[in-house]
Amino acid sequence: MPLTPGLRSIVEITAFAGGGIAVLCVLAVLFALRNLRDAWRRAYVWLCVGIAASAVSLAVTALVAQVSAMAQPVAWSAAVGGAVASVPFVIGLLDLLGPDAGARAKIRHGLDGFVLGSNIFFVGWITFIAIADDPLTPGLTARFLVIALPAAVAACVAGLAIMTAARAVTPRRFAVLAALGAALAAVGGLAGVLVCCFPEAVRTGSSVIPLSAGCLCIAIAAILVGRSGAEVATVAERQPNSLWLTLCVGAAFVGGGFEVTTTGRLASVSAIAAAAVLLALFARLTIALRDVSGHADKLEVSERHFRAMAYTDPLTNLGNRRRLTETLAHPRPTRGAAAVLAIDLDGFKNINDLHGHEVGDAVLLEVGRRLRASIRPGDVPVRLGGDEFAVLTWAPEQVARTVADRLLAVLSRPYRVGGVTVDITASIGLASGEPLTVFRHADVALRVAKQGGKGRVQHYDSTYDGWIRRRVTLEQGLRRAIPRGELSLSYQPVVALPEGRPVGVEALLRWSHAELGPVSPAEFIPVAEETGMIGELGRWTVHEACHQLSLWLAEGHDLWLAVNVSVRELRGLRYAEHVAEVLREHHVPPDRLVIEVTEQSVADDIEELARPLAALRELGVRVALDDFGSGYSSLGQLWKLPVDVIKIDRELVAEPARPGGGGVTPTTAGPLVDIVVQLGERLGLQVVAEGVEDDDQRSIVEQAGCHLGQGYLFGRAMPAEHVEALLANDNAPRLVDPSDA
Repeated sequence: MPLTPGLRSIVEITAFAGGGIAVLCVLAVLFALRNLRDAWRRAYVWLCVGIAASAVSLAVTALVAQVSAMAQPVAWSAAVGGAVASVPFVIGLLDLLGPDAGARAKIRHGLDGFVLGSNIFFVGWITFIAIADDPLTPGLTARFLVIALPAAVAACVAGLAIMTAARAVTPRRFAVLAALGAALAAVGGLAGVLVCCFPEAVRTGSSVIPLSAGCLCIAIAAILVGRSGAEVATVAERQPNSLWLTLCVGAAFVGGGFEVTTTGRLASVSAIAAAAVLLALFARLTIALRDVSGHADKLEVSERHFRAMAYTDPLTNLGNRRRLTETLAHPRPTRGAAAVLAIDLDGFKNINDLHGHEVGDAVLLEVGRRLRASIRPGDVPVRLGGDEFAVLTWAPEQVARTVADRLLAVLSRPYRVGGVTVDITASIGLASGEPLTVFRHADVALRVAKQGGKGRVQHYDSTYDGWIRRRVTLEQGLRRAIPRGELSLSYQPVVALPEGRPVGVEALLRWSHAELGPVSPAEFIPVAEETGMIGELGRWTVHEACHQLSLWLAEGHDLWLAVNVSVRELRGLRYAEHVAEVLREHHVPPDRLVIEVTEQSVADDIEELARPLAALRELGVRVALDDFGSGYSSLGQLWKLPVDVIKIDRELVAEPARPGGGGVTPTTAGPLVDIVVQLGERLGLQVVAEGVEDDDQRSIVEQAGCHLGQGYLFGRAMPAEHVEALLANDNAPRLVDPSDA
């Protein structure tokens, strides 16, 4: 068909008008790109390229219209240009998936858009040729073929834009606006072809308007994104919905049936479009099935991983408590009797405190390695938590005992980790029997082993259950002992030798349980230390003791009072400040209070405990080293301790007599007492002999030159009113508890 002057004018006006608007929009997008984030910039650059390609396509179409006298070359120029210009729009829409989207995600999203777009083209094409007057007319057929290419491309771009807009997550409005612009620009290119092919039916503005609107939408979206500083748009990646897949397949079949019914045959373009729809659907479903299969495999791997994590200790890679309980709950009948070895590392907390948690973790790793290397095949080593481990073995009791002895020796060897050598021991509780109770029995045996001296294997005995119940009762009752008024203080006098005059008292904590009756300090003090109650008990003791001392001082008695303090109390924050507050509250001179610590507890860490003891001495409070001679501190370290008094351990005072001269005489008994007294004199310390129970021991203490004594010979621990009776009778050479009279 020849290109008439009027048609040439229409094409030129359409091309130049649309191209001018496109150029202006490209400039706007380029201006906005300066403020876009890197993640946004790639998508909008491609959309900008699409706008520029559309403008170039229209310019080429106008140029062809100037040099060609036929309408068909102009139409083909517009068709090919519009198809090529749509490619950047497709790339830009795929980039809106986000920077983390891989090639597989873009392929899946592109196929979804192609399925929808090909259906749009198929339905639109069938409708278009159905309303034509005579689609088999040669002129019309040629023009229809020219339209097919840009129409198919525009439909695919529109389908991808619809998918992008529907799946946009955040920020949704920017992605929707950009997708709408790409779809309108693609439709505008198709309208330009329609102007060339059907100038009698299509107006010029039908091409300019959608192209201009699309360019404006993209430009506005770019400007808004740049101003907002929003993060990159993301498009949710979803599997194809069964509803829209059904609609696409149904539309293909219905459209094909409609064309066959109305025209008597299925045109080649329609057949190609229908085949494209079905092939795209098949490809998308194949990819979806592979994705589902891949997700299922990943889920299975994740389940195995998390199942292993649920039953594995992350540090040592041993089993954990859950694995032990699960194995005990579902034992194999052929395995025989179960035996559990509950293991605890003695003094492990000191490793973390002295060397840091890195060294502590390295020790735990080495413990796990030694356990795996030392157990029998089929045994289950686990880490229960912290420094607690266990081994489940299916063996007779005697074999389990052999395994326990071997593990005790292996775990007690020195650990060379982190450039330091760590010496620790282990305590093991062993129990055999029913799988449902053996773990609890092993734990009970372990607690008995820890209480019995540590570093040993303890086999479970049924009598331990009563001990555990009593201990739990003590733990619970100890927390309520102070509010219930179950605690009290008894006082044992310290006398001056040889006259026997009381010069001081030692406050001793007593507990009368509401159900158990009197409880020995040797029993409840360790419980208080383990449960963290020792600090509260210590504060109560100091407060009550100073209150009673203030009463005695107000009555004119020349007396000092000693209070026993645990190492844990001294290590607490602001202990010296608390003592100072109590002294001020009760108006007690600091030199009348003596803080006693045992030599054995101080010997474990002299350097650390020297600071709080020195802080007490700065207040004017005196410090006494109790049970001297029972610990392991060397004489070379004794001078480092800020102490004022040493109390000779009762074992030294009661040391058996040795043969001397012609027989056994009192003067040869207890030779270490004389040494300790001389040491105290050399260091300028007061010396108190504890545990003096008879006249022979008193005689030896006096002959050694010790001027202070304490023990049953001078009086047992007694209530405050009995002490007052003794103070009133300070002329007696020997003090006796009034309750014994």
